[in-house]
Amino acid sequence: MDDLFIKSRIEKIQIQYTGSKEDLQNWVQTDFLNQIVVKYEVEFYGQSPNTKKLWEGLFDKDGHILMKREILLSPSNNLFY
Repeated sequence: MDDLFIKSRIEKIQIQYTGSKEDLQNWVQTDFLNQIVVKYEVEFYGQSPNTKKLWEGLFDKDGHILMKREILLSPSNNLFY
């Protein structure tokens, strides 16, 4: 992220496990990631020279960014604290 933004701050990280149903069941029972693909979904604030926006990035197990997109927050009447 240092290459894309001046500053960044991570808000949330989720792990994605992808594979066939049988591979996922086998992983749950044995804790062996044989054919399972692990990716990380990260929500972060990224600051460029003139803006600060909320982004979502998908990273592989080695930390290389696979995809990024801006998160557009809709106006809400609810109070978040």
